[in-house]
Amino acid sequence: VAERFIEPTEEGGRHHTQVLSYLQTYWKQKKDYAKSLEYVQKILQFHQNFQTDDIEGQWWSRFWRGFASIEIAALLIEQGNVAESERYADQGYELCKVQNPFNPILPYKAEYDALQVLIPVKLKLGKLDEAGALLQRSSFIQEKLEPQGQFDYFMPLKLYQHFSKYHEI
Repeated sequence: VAERFIEPTEEGGRHHTQVLSYLQTYWKQKKDYAKSLEYVQKILQFHQNFQTDDIEGQWWSRFWRGFASIEIAALLIEQGNVAESERYADQGYELCKVQNPFNPILPYKAEYDALQVLIPVKLKLGKLDEAGALLQRSSFIQEKLEPQGQFDYFMPLKLYQHFSKYHEI
């Protein structure tokens, strides 16, 4: 129902994106990856075409392009398409690394989340040097944010799993 009322405009963009993101997550949890992919591609397309002079709006649009690219990569991995997922994961990671003049913590969190998708892609492709460097970057971000209370108890679990897989390989 909410999808019928959201507007893909500058004024309605935040709500438009949030509703599509919730729907994308819902379908991902239901393991309907095709439907989830459809919604995340709508987010990506909206923010690729989003135009604004507002600096904060530009940052958020870039953030959502990065987030959408990372989600596409994660969905492609779930469907067994690791090779194609690498392109989206790399692209999303680059978009997530941009500093936010309004909130210096948020880019680190976005980068950390992006890394948790990118690392398993690199591991599955056997790119251990790249995976190792990304694991170190994740650890750096964790060490930077954890003392500030920016990590909840479960946040580093994926990182530890990735370290384990890396050392297994």
